[in-house]
Amino acid sequence: MNPYDAARNLADSIKASDEYKNFKTAKEKVYSIPESKKMLDNLQEKVMELQMMSMQGEEVSDEQINSVQKLQDIAVLDENIKKYFDSEMKLEQLMNEVSRIISEVVEV
Repeated sequence: MNPYDAARNLADSIKASDEYKNFKTAKEKVYSIPESKKMLDNLQEKVMELQMMSMQGEEVSDEQINSVQKLQDIAVLDENIKKYFDSEMKLEQLMNEVSRIISEVVEV
């Protein structure tokens, strides 16, 4: 089997995993509720702004970090957003583990 076919099979396996299915369901739920979607979008936008600042070498103040943390604390009070974050974290763990396994085998 060539690596491209194996990658497609791996992608299909991930899409069939509970981690992916739970994430997809949680995301659809959050996006179906306008208030939840707006809150999540706002939080993700603020996180992205701080990441971009950091990547560009700009200093991110404690006040900016605390502001985003407060937004996150409020967002997770929404049970649907909390489930979204939890399922996203589990999917990321799966993806990281798969990446780690591949890296070990090919000694990257």
